[in-house]
Amino acid sequence: MFSREFTTSIKRTPEWYAAAAETFLVLNAVCLAVRLLPFRHAIRLGSRKIFHPRSFIDERVLRRSVGLVNRWSDLLPWRSVCIQRGLALQWLLRSRGIDARLHYGARILQQRGLQAHVWVCVADRIVIGETVDDFKCLAVFPRDRQ
Repeated sequence: MFSREFTTSIKRTPEWYAAAAETFLVLNAVCLAVRLLPFRHAIRLGSRKIFHPRSFIDERVLRRSVGLVNRWSDLLPWRSVCIQRGLALQWLLRSRGIDARLHYGARILQQRGLQAHVWVCVADRIVIGETVDDFKCLAVFPRDRQ
């Protein structure tokens, strides 16, 4: 799992600032899309085709992307929960050649009823949306391996 701190110990290079700006734009676009588009379209936003797949996972890119998505989500004046965070992270990672899979699950609690949750996995490791204890995975996006 990755911490939710805002990469304060990382040297802020022009590459970092570019990644921060891209994350901000993608997260805002995803928030708007989730609000305006039908669910079946919004849930597929991050499932873009990987044109240049990587043969390895760049941990630095992965950590930076997760940290920026979490921090921007906390700073936005509107609601950004697991679905927005997951879709934004999936889009960012897949644009960098990392095969990120968005999992959509649900559970039923006696006190609260039906709850849905989204988490993103890279190489079968959960990188965002950590609490998946009792959730049953209903769908994975994209469906086919690319």
